[in-house]
Formats: sequence, structure tokens, C-alpha cells
Amino acid sequence: MTAIAGTLYASSLEKLSNEQSDPMQALLSAHCVASLTRLQLVGRTGGSEDRTLEKFEEETKASMTMLCDLSRSIESNPYFYVWRKQSSLSSSIAHHISIKRQLIAELLLRSSRQDEARSFLEDAVKASPQNYEVAIAYGAFLLQMALYDGDGSNSGLTKTAKVQLLKAAKLNTTKADPFALLGIWYELQEDSKRSVGCFSKAILVDPTHPVAGRGMLRAKSTTDISTLLNNALNMGIFQNGWAWKASGDSNALVEGDDERAVICYQQALRACDVGNPKQHRLDIFFSLPKGTTSSINECGDTWASLGGCYRRLGKHSASVRAFQAAHDINPDDLSFYCSWAQVELELGLLDDASEKFEKVLHNENLLTRYNAAYGLGSCMLVFARGANNAGKHGHALSYVKRGISALLVFANDANNVNFNCAWKLLGDLYSFCFAIPFSVFAQQGTLGESEKSLFISEGESAYSRIIENIANESDQNKQGELLAIRNTALVDIAVNFLLRARIRSEILHDGSGIDKSTSINDIAKDREMQVLLSSSVNYFLQAIELDPISPISWTGLGSALIFEDPMLAQHAFSRALQLDKGTEDAWANMSLLYCDSGQDSKSEETVDSLTQVADSAIMWIARGLLIEKQSKSSENTDVMISRAADAYRASLQISRSQGGLLGLSLTSRRLGINDSGINNEYEREAGKLGSKESHANLEMLLNSSAGQNLSALALYGIMSFEKGLSFHGRDNYCQDHTKLLLANGKTMLAETQTQIDKLSLQRTAPLEERQYCAIMRNSLELKRASTGFGIEDIKSSISSCTDAVERVVHSDQYDG
Repeated sequence: MTAIAGTLYASSLEKLSNEQSDPMQALLSAHCVASLTRLQLVGRTGGSEDRTLEKFEEETKASMTMLCDLSRSIESNPYFYVWRKQSSLSSSIAHHISIKRQLIAELLLRSSRQDEARSFLEDAVKASPQNYEVAIAYGAFLLQMALYDGDGSNSGLTKTAKVQLLKAAKLNTTKADPFALLGIWYELQEDSKRSVGCFSKAILVDPTHPVAGRGMLRAKSTTDISTLLNNALNMGIFQNGWAWKASGDSNALVEGDDERAVICYQQALRACDVGNPKQHRLDIFFSLPKGTTSSINECGDTWASLGGCYRRLGKHSASVRAFQAAHDINPDDLSFYCSWAQVELELGLLDDASEKFEKVLHNENLLTRYNAAYGLGSCMLVFARGANNAGKHGHALSYVKRGISALLVFANDANNVNFNCAWKLLGDLYSFCFAIPFSVFAQQGTLGESEKSLFISEGESAYSRIIENIANESDQNKQGELLAIRNTALVDIAVNFLLRARIRSEILHDGSGIDKSTSINDIAKDREMQVLLSSSVNYFLQAIELDPISPISWTGLGSALIFEDPMLAQHAFSRALQLDKGTEDAWANMSLLYCDSGQDSKSEETVDSLTQVADSAIMWIARGLLIEKQSKSSENTDVMISRAADAYRASLQISRSQGGLLGLSLTSRRLGINDSGINNEYEREAGKLGSKESHANLEMLLNSSAGQNLSALALYGIMSFEKGLSFHGRDNYCQDHTKLLLANGKTMLAETQTQIDKLSLQRTAPLEERQYCAIMRNSLELKRASTGFGIEDIKSSISSCTDAVERVVHSDQYDG
């Protein structure tokens, strides 16, 4: 509507511009100019978008000059319109002149020309000393100059402002503005009693007054002025947005009623004093001067509060839109960034969320920096998981370190000792690195095993900090909650020890199948393994003592006991399934225990039960292993092996586990190893693809295990020989490639022999001895063939060595 009014005023002014000798037309023209100026000052200038502040100032001054000339000539030129007396016309002209002076003063203030503005207002006061509008305009100007634009040190100006406001209050006691501004004056003089009195008087005159209402909210709580708020809310006036916002804050922060708070905030944004405060001439007094209170735009703050309510109600898209509106209004306000980023985190907008968390972290003045650190750590953990699953292990570790760095900022802060969530997240970041390959941690001259284990051990310290905090907690009302937190911390510490035990077992070549020393039972005799496993079992038992019906604790206990006492581990898994049949890890471990003990039918039943619980990687690995076993007694061996390979592929789609990589590598190799006698071109190509897939997955396995699986290492060397021979007899480039692959294969087999020589434990089982000797003999035969024998000799050596290695790998590939 204001835009339409502006257009009409501009059109009328254009028609009157050439006919201003008539006093009535001059007054109409002055009225149009004044109205357009007011619209410009509130930011709604329909029909006058091409005018600037300077243009409005020029037009208003010209209009005032014309009225002054008309006032001086009125005595000799009597006119008779609606006025029956000459004094009525003179009073009307004087009124318009006063308005022009006020408008010019405000335009000058917008241009930061305070001295000129003051001069115009003083002239207006002198010309109309009994005019309330002039008095209140001058009083508001002096108050703004003394306490808002100045620092309050000019005591003379401050007192003059008070005197002028008192004068305005006496001129018209039915107006609320003078009392509201006097309340501001007393509030800044720290006279709270008189301040509240003035605000109360203004509220009595106008229950929705935006300055007085906000002053009362600063002086008292919403509970103390609930009657005042209800009166303002029931008025239905467009300037009671302050009351709606206060009601929304009360509902959201005190009552916890976010649905009603949303309604209140929406009503506040529709009100002009919040949605468009520039329309009110006293908008600068809606808040205290900068330096005494926050300078955040109230409209933006209301949008941010609305976004917080939407977030708690689960309306994430609406929440993001509200926060975006708050940002558009207050681009420098970061107070709501954590809430905004948390919504984006829940929506999966991780890049946007992490960017906002980092902005908050870089601002040392924000109290939400701790929340930002926790949020950024959560983002980095999600990023790390995604990168690791995609095979970008280096990126995964860098994400983990970024998250840790953010949290460590607060780790040694005495004020943050009880933030247990942050300590848990810090421990989770360290423990997650178990999934990252050794090679990522490797430094010059190392494979990265000790570095990885040492890095993960930092998680134990973080989890232990939680237990220390709980021990220092004296609040008896939180004992139930603290016991649950302590139980979770104990389980986390136990898992951390178990993960380090798994790293130690990989270092000891667990699952290599080389000899007895690489079996799970003998590895458990290692002194460091015993310390780690006993620590893990101890913490799991403490957790079970606190919460005997926790299936997670029982599952973890079984996982730690499986190294030394598989039977007792089976009992622990059974107890976990009694408590919760949806415990995925308990089903998986039970299935592998049955398979390891030769109870294939029970293992298959367990895998079927696991299938109903979750689509997990270990479920597909166990199913692939069972299919491989069944293939030994099947007439369609190739079909069964193909099905097993499909199961391992399915496991790798869920997570890139070493078991899935090894299983797919071996089954793909068995499908593609004998393609020389195949006449069908399709089957021959399928065999070649199987060999390539086997080579690729074996390479990924060795990268993730730092080459600690010796049978896989030896097989990789053999496959390098095979690949090199496939290029033999072609062009010069292929010949060079053949030499490179043969050299790589020889290196791999030499490394295998070196690692085997380091195993000092006595090998007693005859079959294991024969397997060991077969690998040693054939690897040496390969080395000799690659250095001087002909191609046929190398092929023969590969064939015998391949058979020996595959017998070892298939006999014990899933041991442990």
C-alpha cells in the first residue's frame, strides 16, 4: 500500500509543480513532498525510486522556502477556502514548515550532518515552542546525539535532552513517546526505578509502544510482566512484534513449547517494529547504544530463533531457510551458526556444515566455539569414514587429524573438563584409525605398524578422561546418568585395547597360514598380545558389572576371549543374543566360530539369522566362505566358486574389509587361473578378467595390511610373474614391462622368505612343515628362473609354486 501511496504522491506533485501561486496548491504540494520524504526515510518510495537522499533534501528545503515566502505574503493576499480566518491559514503553513524542518533534520542525520540537523530543529522549536511534534523530535535528536552517537561524556547535552523530553511530556500527556525516551535516559543513567516508572507510564498510554515495551523486557523478566505482554498481544496492532518475540522466547526457552514459539515468532516477523523497524521514527531507541548491549538486528535474531524451533521440531528444510534469512539480515552474526551447521549436518550437507563450524572456531569471542569444535569433529569423522570406504586412506587420516586438532583446543581448558561428549568423540576419532591401512602411518624406514598402534592408543587416554570426570562428580541426582556414561566409556576403552590387539596380531602375520606360529592360538601367547587382551577383557567385565544386560559388552567380551578361549567366547556371544537377537556382531562371530570348528550347518543357520538382522560385510564374507567349502564336494565347482566371489563382492560394497579383499582375490584367481585350455572365447576373456580382479584385490589387501599376510605376499609375487609373462614376446615396451613385473615378483618373494626366516618358533606339524618347505623351495626356484632360465622353466616354476601357496592359503586363510 505504501508503494501505491508513493506513486500517487509523485503523480500529484508533478501536476502541482507549475501552479503554486495559489496557497491551497502550495500546501498540497508541500504535503506531497513531506509524504514522499517520509516514505523515503522508511525505505518505501513507490514512484520515486530515481530520487536520492540529496534530491529529497533539496526538494524539501525548496518546499519549506516556498512556505516561508507564502507565510510572509499572506497578510496582503487574503484567501478564502476552508479557512474562515487568516490565522487558520497561517497556522497550517507554520505546521507544514515545522514538519519540513523535522524532515530535513532527519535527512541530514542520515547523511551524518548532525550540526546542520540540530540547527533546523532548534529553528523549529523557536518557531513553534508549544508544538508537541517539534518538541519530541528535538528531544529524541538530543538523546540520540548525547547517548547513541556520542559516548555520554557531554553532560550538558545529556541534561538538555532530558529537559526537552520533559517539556514534550508536559505538552501532551496523552503521548507515550516522551515517557518511553525518558525511560531510556534513566536506564542509561542506571536509575532503574525511575526508568521502569517511565516505561510503565508509556505502556499505560500505549500498551504496544515498541520502545517502552522493549525497555520493560530489559528491566524485568517475562514472568514479571506477563500481564503487560498479554495486553500487548491482544491489541492486534502492527507494532507489538516485541511482545510476540518475548512470548516466543518464553515458550521456546522456558516452557519448551516449540510449536507455540513458532507461531509467536511468525507473528513477530509480520509486525512492523520487528519485520521493518525503519518505518518507526524512534527505531534507533529499540535497543540500547552499541557497547552497552548486543547490536544484533532484532529481525535477524527472530529468524534465527525461528530456525532453532524448526530444528528441534525436525523441520530441517524450514530451519535452513530461516537460518538463511537470519544470515541475509545479519551476515556478521555467527551466534546461530552452530545450530545452522547442525541442521546441515543432519541433512548430510557436510561441506556447508564444516565450513560454518570452522568460521565459529576462528572467532575467539563466541561462547559457542566448543559446540563448533564438537560439530567439526563430527563432520571430520563422517568425512573420514567416507574417504576410507572410497579407498582414499590418506584423506581419511587428514580428516581425523583435523577433527582431533579442533577438539584438542579445549582439551586442556580447565573450564571444559566435564564435557564428556567431546572426550568420547576424541577417542572415537583415534579408534577409527584402526580401519586405515598401516602404509598411511608409515614413515621413512618403517611400515607404519607401531605408529598406527601408538596413534590409536591416544583414544584410551581420551576415554579415561571421562571416567576421571565422573569420579569427580558430586551431584547425587545425576548418578543414574553418570553410571550409563561410565559404562559406555569402559566399553570404549575395552574396544580400544582390542583394536590394538588386532594390530599386534596382524604384525605377527595372523592368518598367513605359514606355520603354527601364525595361528591365532600361538599369536595369543605373545607377551604384548596378552597385556592388550587381558586389559580389554578386564574393562569389558567392569562394564558388564555395571550393566549385566548390555549385549554390546557381552559381544565385546567374546571378541576379546576368542583368541585364547573360543568356547568361552561362544558363551559370551550366546548371552549377547539372549539379551538382544538383533546384535549383529554376535551373530557374525558365532557363525565364524561354527565354521572354524567344522560345524558348517550351524554356521549357515547363523548366517541366515544374521541376514534377517543386518546387511553387513561380515555376513557376506561368512556366506562366501561356506560356499567355498561346499564347492569342494560339488560337481559344479566353478559355479560355486563364482557364487562365493559374488558374496565377497557384496561384502566389499558395504565396507572394504581385509577378509572380503582376500576372499575375492582367491576366488577370482581360481576362476581365471586355467584359461589356457579353454576354447570358448567368452570364457577365456572371463578368465582373464578374473585374474585381473584377483591381482587388484590382492594389491589392496597388501596395502591395508602392510604386507603382513605372508601367503598373500607370496601369491602377489607369483601373480606379478604371471602378469609379466603375459607381455612376453610383444613389442619393446612390453618387453621392458615384462622385466619390471618379473623384478617386482622376485622382490615380493624375497620379502616373503625374509619374513618367514624371522619366525623363530618351532614348526612341529608335518603338514605345516611341508607347506612351508614347498613355498620356500618354489620361491627360490622362481628366483632362479627369473634370473637365467627360459620362459618354459619360469612357467613350470610358477605352476608348482602357485599350487603350494594356494594349498597354504586355502587351508588357513580365515584362521582367527
